[in-house]
Amino acid sequence: MNDHYLSEEEVLSIVKGNTYTVDMDMRLRSRCMSTSNYPESAYPAVSLPGGDLGDLAILYASADYYGFSVDYDAALSSLVELIDGDKNLTFSQAQFDIYGISNYYYYIFKNYENFELSRESREKLSEHFEKFSGRTVAGLSTSSQKASAAIFFTSSEGLSSTYKVKKREGVSEGHLYVLHKSFVDERHKLWVEKLLRKGVVELYEGLDAEYLYEVLSEMTDRHMLETLRNFDLQVPIFGISEVTPGNFQINTYQ
Repeated sequence: MNDHYLSEEEVLSIVKGNTYTVDMDMRLRSRCMSTSNYPESAYPAVSLPGGDLGDLAILYASADYYGFSVDYDAALSSLVELIDGDKNLTFSQAQFDIYGISNYYYYIFKNYENFELSRESREKLSEHFEKFSGRTVAGLSTSSQKASAAIFFTSSEGLSSTYKVKKREGVSEGHLYVLHKSFVDERHKLWVEKLLRKGVVELYEGLDAEYLYEVLSEMTDRHMLETLRNFDLQVPIFGISEVTPGNFQINTYQ
């Protein structure tokens, strides 16, 4: 394993020093788990692969994989409503230059079948992306930057993607891949209510909001792992949960 990767002890120390109290205005706003250049005044709480585009991909993949129907454009509209306007989409022109270009966008369109997406769903995601970002899917590329660890995080606190560590030779900077399970789940519960109330999603008879929420939760984890496989097969993966304020439990997955 490369020396820039973090050990269990190191990642736990970094997490303890990089949590923050979430601004209520940012509680439902998302960021991509792989993007690190966020201004402190606009740090979204909901960290997941691909940010808002990734959340739409999770919904569309769930529909494709489990066989329920979804109105693509209405799904986008319901998400925009949830985050208080399309200006807040992480792939909108207003946000794109702040947050930078994520490798995720490249891989979700190139390897869409590995994310359980149909060609139709891939094309709708492409339409969404090009409409709001002002970029073309064909023009996407990747960077070689890699994170020091990937974290499935459960806490009422936010977790920064970037960190600094003091060493004998000076200050070392790095970043993390973060799936913030608590805030993603919170947003999904609210989104599921909208999706069903507005008829955006049609489930099979006998299935309800709890089913859709669980399906999205499962697909979120699958998309996180698939994204990591595309980004870096060797990156250490940890599950970290806040047991009591300031005290964390850690499990090593890889």
